[in-house]
Amino acid sequence: IPLIWKTALITLSVCAIELIVCLLFYEYRNYLSHTLALRFFLLWFLEKLFLSVILFYWMQSLCELKRAGRELADGNSNYKVDTHLMFGHAKEHGEHLNSISEGVAKAVNERMKSEHLKTELITNVSHDIKTPLTSIINYSDLIYKEETGSEKIQEYAEVLYRQSTRLKKLIEDLMEASKVSTGNIEVNLELCDIGVLLTQITGEFQQKMLEQELEIIAKQPEQPLQILADSRLLWRVMDNLMSNICKYSQKGTRVYVSVEEVSGN
Repeated sequence: IPLIWKTALITLSVCAIELIVCLLFYEYRNYLSHTLALRFFLLWFLEKLFLSVILFYWMQSLCELKRAGRELADGNSNYKVDTHLMFGHAKEHGEHLNSISEGVAKAVNERMKSEHLKTELITNVSHDIKTPLTSIINYSDLIYKEETGSEKIQEYAEVLYRQSTRLKKLIEDLMEASKVSTGNIEVNLELCDIGVLLTQITGEFQQKMLEQELEIIAKQPEQPLQILADSRLLWRVMDNLMSNICKYSQKGTRVYVSVEEVSGN
């Protein structure tokens, strides 16, 4: 029988029994002694006490299930429901929640293992590619510097050197991206002047912005502002932003670059 119908059936049965007892008590009230009336009252009190204990125990089980659901929703897949003192549907539901937590933990472990294997694959392949690529770069540089007497050969060597160097940079970026995605990248925090970094990055891209007819509007405070960051990685972030600005901004527009201190931040 489903849980709702069980609850309704038990409640109706208790009410029916109480109604019968009350009717009998009312019908024979003139014939019942004081002692027997007290026994009826004591029986009614014990029945209510028993129901109260059952309801309290049931509510404790529901609170434990609610707590388990909240822990799972918060991402705590290691939380286990104590089902030893539960019974019926509450125990069954608790065991289901435990199965969910085990399944989530297993899925997370499999995902982490997959990410780790993917990172290892990228790292190994990148290392294998970099070894012959370094030779290509070195030999193309030597060919370019060699006096061959042919401008075409030097032109080809220059293109080969430029493209192989670019390929090497892409491989290094791929390795770094795989480290970032798995949280294995090293971040060396140090005090750096954010204003100086912005000045350097805008100066480096100034010529490209002029070619794209972009106007830089820079705003910096008079006092230098120091922040705790990895200047190398922060430079990469700014470099990517400025590169995207040069590629995708509409010509004849303004580029706002500003740094300011607000409430000590």
